[in-house]
Amino acid sequence: MMKRELPKWNIHGTTFNVDVKNEWLVQVDDAYNKIRFTHMDFKLTHYEFDFDPAYKNIHAPFDEATGVIRVKVPTMIELDPEGMAEKYRVHPDELKDQWRVTLQLHEQIIVARLKGKPPLVEINNKPYALDVVKGQLKAEYDHDVPIIRTSTFKLSADRQSLMCLYEPKSGSTFPIDENRNMLPDKVSLLKIPPLAHIDPIGMAKLNQLNELYFVWKFPPLATHIAEVKQVSEKNKLPELYQWTDRQSKGLPPQKRRNRL
Repeated sequence: MMKRELPKWNIHGTTFNVDVKNEWLVQVDDAYNKIRFTHMDFKLTHYEFDFDPAYKNIHAPFDEATGVIRVKVPTMIELDPEGMAEKYRVHPDELKDQWRVTLQLHEQIIVARLKGKPPLVEINNKPYALDVVKGQLKAEYDHDVPIIRTSTFKLSADRQSLMCLYEPKSGSTFPIDENRNMLPDKVSLLKIPPLAHIDPIGMAKLNQLNELYFVWKFPPLATHIAEVKQVSEKNKLPELYQWTDRQSKGLPPQKRRNRL
């Protein structure tokens, strides 16, 4: 199989090969000179960085600033759509216009996720990493905080969030139980987005579905913010549990006066 010739990009008279597989620009006549996309400033529609013509690379802050030029570089999907299609393991024809825009706007998050960086959910000001394979949310820095099992959550009636009971002080979580008449003391209602919204790539892989379609349908974010809502006395009713549990059983939600 013939090796594909990489696309070229010229920066002020210096030609670079576009290597999206390794996420860098490589000077054509000096393979040791590489400019990493991760070292550039990502601006959603393109990249920017201060180019040093003397070193033909990103200007180092401690170097003397002489002749430094601010340059713009297109996104990787614009520079090499064929290479990006190979990176996402899809046919180039699958990079339709609407998918292309989504991938372009979220390029850095998607690339980081494909390299193994987990998506984060911020709960009570603590970042939790989601692992859809293990079915858990694990605190990034505080290892004394209990792991949250995704099986603890139940789908809300509107299908827009996952819900469980949460004790903010300890970080413990409890499933919503329709058979319980009263809520545990000092608990809050914890709401996070559905797992496909938090980690579209991970959920697509887990279910052996098209990753590109999931990314387009659920544009990824680096971090999601969970909603922690204090439960008041008026919510201590069986209907609070039924609100979520009926939906999980395929039943329509019952009408309630006090919706959270």
